[in-house]
Amino acid sequence: MATLGEYLFVANNAQTAAGGPSTAAGRAAFEASLVNQFNTNYASQRLWTGAPYGPHAGHACSPAASPTRPGTAYLALRQILGATTSRGSAAHPA
Repeated sequence: MATLGEYLFVANNAQTAAGGPSTAAGRAAFEASLVNQFNTNYASQRLWTGAPYGPHAGHACSPAASPTRPGTAYLALRQILGATTSRGSAAHPA
């Protein structure tokens, strides 16, 4: 969820720069930021060529070993379910 939080933070900054959540441009910038992040992650060879974590704790927080796969999966789930439904799903895991 931390990686998803980073993506949402960047999207929120884009939204604010485009006029805020109460404007169509702001909402579009928020969505575009998340879609662009998903596309960048999905196209990355690193996402598919190795385990998302190093074999020991020393590698767990390195940028090369950041957990991109789960964050990318949450972005996909948000697109599939819609923003409102995905917020409810994250708040009430099965």
